[in-house]
Amino acid sequence: MHDGTRAGYSVNCSILFTELPLLARPAAARAAGFDTVEFWWPFTEPVPPQAQVAEFEAAIRDAGVRLGALNFDAGAMPAGERGLPSLPDRGADFRANVQVVAGIGERLGCRLFNALYGNRNPRFSPQEQDAEAGRNLLEGARAVAPFGGTVLLEPLSGAPDYPLKTAADVFAVLDRMHAAGAANTALLADFYHLAVNGDDVAALVAADAGRFGHVQIADAPGRGAPGTGTLPLADWIRASRSGGYRGEVSLEYAAPVSGAFDWLEPEAAAAGKPVADRYDLVIRGNAVLTPEGIVPAEVAVRDGSIAAVVPLGAGLAGERLLELADDETLLPGLVDTHVHVNEPGRTEWEGFASATRAAAAGGITTLIDMPLNSIPPTVTVEALEIKRACAAPQAAVDVGFWGGAVPGNEADLRPLHDAGVFGFKCFLVHSGVDEFPHLEPAEMETVLAELKTVDALLIVHAEDPGQIRDTPAGPQYAGFLASRPPEAENSAVGQVIEAARRTGARAHILHLSSAEALPLIRAAKDDGVRLTAETCPHYLTLTAEEIPDGATAFKCCPPIRADANREQLWAGLADGTIDCIVSDHSPSTQDLKDLVRGDFGVAWGGVSSLQLGLALIWTEARTRGISLERVVHWMSAAPAALAGLDRKGGIVPGRDADFAVFAPAETFTVDPAALQHRNPVTPYAGKRLTGVVRRTLLAGVDVDPGVPAGRLLRRGEA
Repeated sequence: MHDGTRAGYSVNCSILFTELPLLARPAAARAAGFDTVEFWWPFTEPVPPQAQVAEFEAAIRDAGVRLGALNFDAGAMPAGERGLPSLPDRGADFRANVQVVAGIGERLGCRLFNALYGNRNPRFSPQEQDAEAGRNLLEGARAVAPFGGTVLLEPLSGAPDYPLKTAADVFAVLDRMHAAGAANTALLADFYHLAVNGDDVAALVAADAGRFGHVQIADAPGRGAPGTGTLPLADWIRASRSGGYRGEVSLEYAAPVSGAFDWLEPEAAAAGKPVADRYDLVIRGNAVLTPEGIVPAEVAVRDGSIAAVVPLGAGLAGERLLELADDETLLPGLVDTHVHVNEPGRTEWEGFASATRAAAAGGITTLIDMPLNSIPPTVTVEALEIKRACAAPQAAVDVGFWGGAVPGNEADLRPLHDAGVFGFKCFLVHSGVDEFPHLEPAEMETVLAELKTVDALLIVHAEDPGQIRDTPAGPQYAGFLASRPPEAENSAVGQVIEAARRTGARAHILHLSSAEALPLIRAAKDDGVRLTAETCPHYLTLTAEEIPDGATAFKCCPPIRADANREQLWAGLADGTIDCIVSDHSPSTQDLKDLVRGDFGVAWGGVSSLQLGLALIWTEARTRGISLERVVHWMSAAPAALAGLDRKGGIVPGRDADFAVFAPAETFTVDPAALQHRNPVTPYAGKRLTGVVRRTLLAGVDVDPGVPAGRLLRRGEA
């Protein structure tokens, strides 16, 4: 549990806690209530001895804090140097430093890296320096991109020879960087420097808060704590968060430790100083699912983020209050990384408006759209932009996108990665639509090798076409099931494992149906292969024995198998072989499901369950003695981790305030007409389920399908 007064803030230990030795500062920050620290480059040389690096990393880990941001080496700061990237005679030092910084960042989970641009030097022309900076910053961006890192550029005051003084100066450099392929570069908005240099900070925040990569604060004049000067820092912070900035605010001011953080305490409100305890929403309940378990708690929300989680009875106050009923549990919003929205091109199957309404009705606050069944498929940046344009005005929940890997688009993978897709999907068997062809195993391995260069994830529909037989025409489910035997999955899973082993790339097995593949997956993980796997509600709740002939609503690929297979999948979840549960929501029109004739040979293969997933899994889990905490881990935290959605998947300060209010004991009967899916086709019609989502909140606000407020997410920014 957290007291909340430091939530959303990080402390720069290179300007605060300087009374202490450097390695003692992370622990001091933790003792002062901070979960996140930042540092300027903490060493005296670009490539310090490895022992010094190890000591620094150990100090961070031992203190129990997160390294939120780290500067690249900026030269001799006390002597007036302000960065190395633009200095042709120091470029080699910067590039060597990049590798050290990237290593620290990857090991400690740091994602933000500040690259001071460098002063103008009369020995070089501005054009020479800008060209040098472009090359070096691009190398820095590429080095941190594989683990979701962003290179920050900052305007500075008090340095006459430093060329970046306003946000506009930085944006001009960023435009060049983005054009060169470094989409993971952003503005570090230091409100002190911007204000001192005469920038209109309020106007900048109003126009561009969503583009901020990081925010730092100090008051002016004097660069002291908020409240010691004249800057309206609290107003700018609130406006930044309302405008789309989702990161922490770094305290980068000079002050003695004694009293340095008084402005953050609730008592400061009486003095009219900016405070951290003014909340937009407070949720109180006897059952709140936190990392410590389901506990009585109060959850405070500010500017769309969770600001505090404290024991019930603390008396947090907010502009709005939500008190849970005695039978309700507050859950983190679910994350579904396997959804076929199909828009544009096949919007009559499903679209962003209907899909995100259904997601919200099922407690899902984030979904990631698959790259196929839409026309065009998401196999180029141009197609991705078409998808985004369709989704933006309709999304009721947050939406991200997978890219596609198909024969011939290897040159498009890096641009799609840089444009923010969360990874790439491929098929090893015909996808069902001709415009998204499958890869041969050798082509898949080539793609994995390419994706390894940026540490991108390949998610694989793993069925071996050589093991699949034509489905007999007619209504017999047994014929369809026999046409896609377990061997088809087992063989393809083995191919994925060996390709991932040889390339060292990350691979993920989609919609695992065959429990016979579990030993292969378990052994690969034990061997260090970078492999994850998912399964779906239909494989965990339905069995082949119960599917009537002609019931084509049950058809999906790979198929629903026997009851014994289902129980082994549950065991695979329990022992960690399977990582997460996602829907594989794959709808179509009613005529394509061939419901009237019930011919498994021609019906579209896909199950619609976006709205029902939590109730389906909870209904089955509770009969097996599996806790709600584990179910929500599989359906929220685990898929969020798979996609690198650091701000999703938990009721934790600093994360997005996405919630589902869930009544775990309430029952209902599935009525297809009550589903928000565009086509009311479901194999669960008439099924009695336990667990009702009564309310879904996105960024601390009730989801209103009439006022779509979902954001479009990009890898590394969510």
